[in-house]
Order: sequence, then structure tokens, then C-alpha cells
Amino acid sequence: MMAAHAAGLTVPAAHLSEDRQHLLVKRFDLTVEGKRLGFEDMCALLGLPAREKFTGSVERVIKTIGTYCQGSHIKQSYDHFFGQYLLASTIRNGDAHLKNFGLMYDEIKNAALAPTYDMLSMSVYAPQLSNPSDADDGLALNFEGSKRWLTPKTIAALANQCLVSTKRRNEWETQIAVALIETAKKVVGFVNTHPQDHFAKMAQRMLELWSIGLEAFDLEAAKKIRELNSKEK
Repeated sequence: MMAAHAAGLTVPAAHLSEDRQHLLVKRFDLTVEGKRLGFEDMCALLGLPAREKFTGSVERVIKTIGTYCQGSHIKQSYDHFFGQYLLASTIRNGDAHLKNFGLMYDEIKNAALAPTYDMLSMSVYAPQLSNPSDADDGLALNFEGSKRWLTPKTIAALANQCLVSTKRRNEWETQIAVALIETAKKVVGFVNTHPQDHFAKMAQRMLELWSIGLEAFDLEAAKKIRELNSKEK
């Protein structure tokens, strides 16, 4: 979630509990005046039960955004969905399913993509491939008939479907790379100052996965993450 915010995505305030067991996310369906906003996740918008949250496709999500969003909200929602999904693939978030994307609205005509409210490197819990050392896992939703992590080719295809220009795609890639490097520094700092949390092994695996994900569009950033990871005590 820190990386998502640093990358330029809209993210509600979040706080890790003192026992490190719970992530507290501030409600994002209220205006500053306390007015309740409408919110529907993609399962609800597609008429699917929650148990089918892993059965959808990125193409259906994009189509749903185009169906319900209007005017300037369409372009912004497409753009932020591209950023969210690119980040999810890069940090190896195999849990980016239909219920983790949704639309917010005060009136139907004002529907727009909801903030990023559930972003994590879920694949740290997945088995590890022997060569390369990527996670034996994949994305939650199909894209172009596959749940494989995004590649340069499918990143370009996703940008095209989201009406994201090459220039804007490059901006997202840069923002995500910079955000992950800065967040990795904080992860290493946390591990080194909180040895009692026994987070080191998981943190090392998480940063390893980030570096692998970054190889799809920024080899230099991937190298920097690996260097930071090697500095953990």
C-alpha cells in the first residue's frame, strides 16, 4: 500500500497494527462532509457471486469501467486501472481478483474507479520456482487468455486496451520503479530496526519478487532492489 501511494495511485490511509497482524484501512466511501458514497466491486457489477472472484478477466473489468464511467472519469479510471494492475503484477500480487477492484459514485453518471484498497505481495506465500526464482503463482485474472505475470508485450497490450499512450505507460513504469526502490529502503530499514518481528526472511523474499517483477520494464531498478535486499542484516 505504501508503494501504491508512492507510485501515484489514490490510496486510503492505512495503518499496521502494533502486533503486525492487522492492516487498518480508513473508509474511503465517505466524503469530507460525511456523506456516504456508493461502492460496488467488480463481482457485484458483473453479477457474480463472491466465490467466483478469480474467474473473471481483465478485459471484462476494462469493459465494465467503460460501461459505467462517463466523461473525464473514463480516461482517469482506465489510467488508474492500468497503474494498479501493472503494480500488482510487478510486486507479484496474485490476489488482485474481482473483489479488489471497484467503482465509486455519488450519482451513476459520476462513477469512477475506487482507490487502491488491497495491494500486497501475496506470492511470498507461494512455492518458489527453482530457475528462475520467481513465484510459482500468477495473476488472479485472465488477460489475453493467460494468468501469467505481465511481460513487456502484455504490458503494452494492457496499455492499449486501457487507452494509455506509450508516453503515459512509460510514466507509470518510472513511477512504479521509483516507488518500489524507495519503499524497499523502508522495508530494509524496518527489518534492521525490528529484529524481534522476525520479518527478515519474508521481507527478503518480497523484495526478491519485486526485483523479478521490475525486470519486465526496468532492469536498473531491479538491480537496485537486489542491492538493497543484500544489505539486510
